[in-house]
Amino acid sequence: TNRHSVDTPLIGDCSCGLINMPLTAVAYAATNIDMCQQGDVDIIADWKKVTTLEALKSRVERKGWSAVCVGSFDHAALKSFSWQLKPEHCRPSEHYTNKLYIWFPGETSEHELKRKVEQEGWSAISVGAFDHAALKAFDFQLTPEHCKKSKGYTNTLHIWFPEKGLKQQVSRPPLSDFAKAFSKMVLVGKGSDNACIFHEMTGLMAGSEVPLTLASHPGYGICMKYNEERTFKEWRYIESAVGPAHEATRASYLDGKFISVAGHQLVFDVAFWKMDLGNAVNFVGGSSVRATKKGGGGRDWTLNPD
Repeated sequence: TNRHSVDTPLIGDCSCGLINMPLTAVAYAATNIDMCQQGDVDIIADWKKVTTLEALKSRVERKGWSAVCVGSFDHAALKSFSWQLKPEHCRPSEHYTNKLYIWFPGETSEHELKRKVEQEGWSAISVGAFDHAALKAFDFQLTPEHCKKSKGYTNTLHIWFPEKGLKQQVSRPPLSDFAKAFSKMVLVGKGSDNACIFHEMTGLMAGSEVPLTLASHPGYGICMKYNEERTFKEWRYIESAVGPAHEATRASYLDGKFISVAGHQLVFDVAFWKMDLGNAVNFVGGSSVRATKKGGGGRDWTLNPD
């Protein structure tokens, strides 16, 4: 059977890193399944003009009703049944998209939610620096490679592997002062606390292709701000970024001076070759290998083992 993508449940009072902490206000948020024209106790036309989704969910909770449905239509449908509504009671939505928030009274805990993921054969649970937990289900085996960088929040995503159990696969470290100050590579003074020390420096110095993860700032790495190359005059470039270690770009040290980015004919380059503190270091290439490996300035790098 085809499992629909489910983002469930949304749970209040969740605190990052605390296990077995009571979590309340359970409301499953199922995607593109519905109880269409069933159980409707109130229809709010143009609901976005008169209320909010949180207010609708709070009303369902206060009334002891079953669900609220919103989607690619102008109204909101509040539903009530005499029995506990569950996602498996619903059918696929036809000719529209929607979110169905299903109310489950009572309390639970993060440990119980993880156990529910395993029991139901769902995909993952996400908790972090926000006031809810999200249980997720997909019709394929979720892996860290499917995930995108969390933006504007930190979280840990526990992914279920049937043969291995629930594993903490993706952990986003809190945004440090280092990452806040330097969203990209920049020049810093010798001995600076913000200097980059790479985990794989020995391999890099030997000319091997290695991930640019940082021993100096655990959990972080040097990444590409975007994947597509851009141009400025005759030069191709991708801006650098500081990101989670598992997204670190790979690089090798060529000709005793150039740090070359894997998968691109680009090398580390000090912007406009201005050796000023705080100036950006990005990935730059020319129209030919010779142009890319233009020495004598902002592309010449000396690697130190420390």
